[in-house]
Formats: sequence, structure tokens, C-alpha cells
Amino acid sequence: MIGGSNMVGRSSATGGSSTVGRNDARGAVIGDGTDVSVGTDVSIGTDASIGTDVAAKPAVMTGSVDAAGPVSANIADHAASADIKNGTDHKNGTDHVNGMGAPNVDEPDGRDEQLGTFPYLAASEARLLPLTIDRVGKLELEPGFRLHRTDEGMFLVEYVTEGDFRMRVGGIDETMTAGQFAVIDCHVPHVFTSAAGCRHIYVYYDGPAARPYYDYVMAHGGSPVVTPGEPAAAVHEISFLYNAVRRHQDIGEAHLAHHLDALLTELAAGAAGAGADAHRRSPVVRARMMIAEHYAEPLTLERLAAAACMSPFHFAKLFKEETGVTPHRYLIDMRIRQAKFYLCYTSASVASIAADCGFGSPSAFSTAFRRETGLGPQAYRDAVRD
Repeated sequence: MIGGSNMVGRSSATGGSSTVGRNDARGAVIGDGTDVSVGTDVSIGTDASIGTDVAAKPAVMTGSVDAAGPVSANIADHAASADIKNGTDHKNGTDHVNGMGAPNVDEPDGRDEQLGTFPYLAASEARLLPLTIDRVGKLELEPGFRLHRTDEGMFLVEYVTEGDFRMRVGGIDETMTAGQFAVIDCHVPHVFTSAAGCRHIYVYYDGPAARPYYDYVMAHGGSPVVTPGEPAAAVHEISFLYNAVRRHQDIGEAHLAHHLDALLTELAAGAAGAGADAHRRSPVVRARMMIAEHYAEPLTLERLAAAACMSPFHFAKLFKEETGVTPHRYLIDMRIRQAKFYLCYTSASVASIAADCGFGSPSAFSTAFRRETGLGPQAYRDAVRD
């Protein structure tokens, strides 16, 4: 289920964690250029080092939300919609929603990749802002997933990272595939299904500006499904919102509203057709989307090239032609920008920020940050807060 609003059951999660971002000596890692924990650091030009990320996906849990009552072991609470009826909403004729159990996967670098729904408890004055977040989530839905609701009372941004996601909202019937976004009006009856299963990130939100954005998307695109004008930027914004809420970072409603507005602006531009042709035309765009979503992980040149459906040599050449920088430079710039934000607007420790931004160690982070800004992380934080 996609983070419903009424607690009618509990979800079960079974399984273990997976090791994510382990370096060994096979393949080219686009790292921070200063810290390789395992293997030999052999330079490839100036931008990459030999190593590899053997990155396993978080363990996929099989669980369910049972409208009749609690289910067994490893229980994690999720909110379920009150309009799930026995034998009516699911193809198997039962009242179970598959795929909602979500484990915590502790990663070796200290980051916690957590699937689930995370509510945002905004201060009362947040209602004065044009946009407010209700909750965010990242879930993996099993094949045959189905959810029906009558009125969620807010709007929803969906981003599918794997698989398929079908929506029937009012008279609209659309299917999303990996890499697509949607802006959905959940004030009307809606049904969400996934035939093959999917992984997705979502944000429920409301506010005075919520409906104008939705109306603009529908007026210009004729569909809630959107190809963003700048896909990498849209992926970065929704990933930022998800991480900020689930980690309870003290960023403040105004800054969250700013990032939500930036996300909706990119989707509105995509609905107007600004980026659809560019997305189909350039394989580099797919690689930039991958960097925006996975900048905190070790990324290999081979992995980025595969996302662009190119050889590493030709990919690196085309990437620089289109962006003006190498893939390594682009990745480091994104990590440093994200680190600056955390240093300015959160109280997270330097070590925590280093891990969240993809640096191998606090010392590697400090070295890279000083090289880019002329200041160490703590000195930069002190300077911007004076």
C-alpha cells in the first residue's frame, strides 16, 4: 500500500539486510578521488580509479497489510486506507496488499537505506506556505499489487524507478514505467495497481499551490504522467525530500516547500514539452538521472555507461561534450552541493554528512571539501552561520 491514512492493520517484514556499496578490485569506481578502502588505486586519466562497487539492492521483503488485524513477526506499522474491503480490491480475492513489509538495511558506511512510509509532522505555521508535505515513501510492490481509495484529500507525486505502475484516477487510465513521474489528484476515487511489481518513491502534499500545479500539468500535457524538463534535477529533488523527511533532518518547512516547488516546476516544464525530446535524444540524460539518485553510492564508469547504453570510452567522451565536465567531476560537484546544504541547514555531524553524501570517510570528505571550497566542512559551517 502507498502509505494510507487510517491504521487498520499492520505489515509484516521478513528477511535480512544486504551489503551495499562494497568496494573490491574489479571495475572502475568514480569515487571522490581521495579514498579507496580496498584494492589498488590505479588512475584512469584524471577522473576515476580502479576499484568497484558491488552494490546489492536492499533485501526485498514479502509482507502484507491485513485489514482484519495484526499479522506475524517482525512487525512494522504502516497506515492503511479504510476503504480496503475483503475480496474486492485484490486479484487474489483476499484483503491483503502485497509488498508493503519494509526492512531496515544497515549499510556498512553508516547510511540506512530504509523502505517504508514516513510522515512529516509540520508545525502549525506551515499551513501559511504555498506547499506542505504530508508524508514521503519508498516502497517495493510485489506483482499483482492493487490499492483502491475514494478520497485521500491531497495530491501525490510518483516516481517509478523499476517496473510498472498503473493508475486509474477519475476518467484517466495511465501506466508508468521506470524513469517516469506523475502528478496525481487524490481527491477523486483512484486505483493503483502493478502487474509486474515496481519500486517507487512518492510524496503526498497539499497547500494553496498544489492544485494550480496539477491543473497546469493536465492543461499542457493532457496526462498526469510526465517526462521532466530536466530529469536529473527532478530525480534529485524527490530523492532529497525523501531523505530529509525519513532522517528527520531539521531543515524547516520553508526549505522543504522550496524543494517541493522545484520538483513541481520541473514536472510542469516537462508537461509543457520542454524536455521530452531531449530525454529521448540524449543517453547522457539517463546517466545524469542515475547520478542524481545514487550520488551517495560508489558509482562506476561502467555502470553509468550501461545506463546510457554506451561503451565507457564513448560515454565519457559524449558526457563531457554535453555537460562540459567529466562524469567524475559532475558526481563530485553534486556531492559537494549536497554537503553544503546539510552543513548550512542541519545539525548533522560532519561524519554523518560525509556518509550521506557518498564519501568513503570523514577525512576523504574533508580533503575533497577543502579542495573545492577552500575551507574544511566545520569551518564552512561556522562561516555561513555567522
